[in-house]
Amino acid sequence: MVAARRAFVLALSLLPLALVPTCGDALAAADTYRGLLLPDNLSLPIPISVELDSSRRQLSGRVSTSVPLTGEGRVVSGEKKGYDCNFKSDIGAGRTFTFAGFCLPSFLEGKYTLRMPDGSLLKGELRLSRLDPKKREAKGDSDELLGQPGRTVTHCITANTACLAGCPRGDHNAEFVCSNRCRQKFTACKTKATTARPALP
Repeated sequence: MVAARRAFVLALSLLPLALVPTCGDALAAADTYRGLLLPDNLSLPIPISVELDSSRRQLSGRVSTSVPLTGEGRVVSGEKKGYDCNFKSDIGAGRTFTFAGFCLPSFLEGKYTLRMPDGSLLKGELRLSRLDPKKREAKGDSDELLGQPGRTVTHCITANTACLAGCPRGDHNAEFVCSNRCRQKFTACKTKATTARPALP
């Protein structure tokens, strides 16, 4: 029995290094998802960005939220079984973000819970789309959409959401300036969309 075990260990040691997975391989599988948190209490949607490495059963990554609730932090725990997945992130200031739902190649969908410093819970739904690295950043797309005449109010809202999601995180001053810029563009877009609406007979 001992001889067989030694032979097995020796065979493993002779395997080519190319067959051994490396840390870089795991990191290459990280994807970025963006979208909105939709609170059950019908308050304002919260833009969110999730970086998720799902190459293994245990999930890792980062979560960032923007105004009206700004936060950022790493995924402290997470698990994936098939398409079912869940993860938890400490997004700062005593707030914990928890997700449970489905992790699919093109989107994340499920329920979330935000535990606030006072112990209260904010719950809702989310559906985040995977960001294609070959496409332009959402911020650039939103600038183009917000600047085009003849857009409907719905287009303006969608573009404004993408604009807010593209704002920088971590620097409160830069985020404030960016959110104000998005708000101004949204107001201008909505005005154009309203004035372009055909008059009723």
